[in-house]
Amino acid sequence: MDELKMELLKLKFYEKSNDLYQFKQSDDLVMFNIPHIMEFRKLLQVHVLPWLQDLTGIQLSETIDMTCSKYEYTDRLLCHDDELQGRRIAFIFYLVPPWSKEDGGSLDLYSVDENGQPKCV
Repeated sequence: MDELKMELLKLKFYEKSNDLYQFKQSDDLVMFNIPHIMEFRKLLQVHVLPWLQDLTGIQLSETIDMTCSKYEYTDRLLCHDDELQGRRIAFIFYLVPPWSKEDGGSLDLYSVDENGQPKCV
C-alpha cells in the first residue's frame, strides 16, 4: 500500500470547488500506466467487482471510474448522495496515516426513507 500511496501522491491534482466540496483530484486513474495503480485497478476488476455482484445481486458494468482525491487543511466534502447516471455502487479507499478523533472529519452513512430522504443523520 505504501508504494501505491507514493505513486498516487506523484500525480497531478486539480482544484475542485463548489458549495458542497473543496479538494484536489487527479484525472481518472485508467489513464496511468503506473505499476501499483494498475495492480490496484486489476484487483478491483478481477476480485472486488465479481464479489460485489455476488453480494448485492446487482449486475455491474466492467467500467470502474476511479480518481484520487487529496483533502488538505480547510478542504471539505459536505453531506451528499453519490447518485450519478450509470453509477450503481460508489466506494472510498482511504490511504491516510493513523487518524484520531482530534484530527476531525468523519464518514457518516445513513439510511433513507421511501422518498430518498435521510431517516437519521
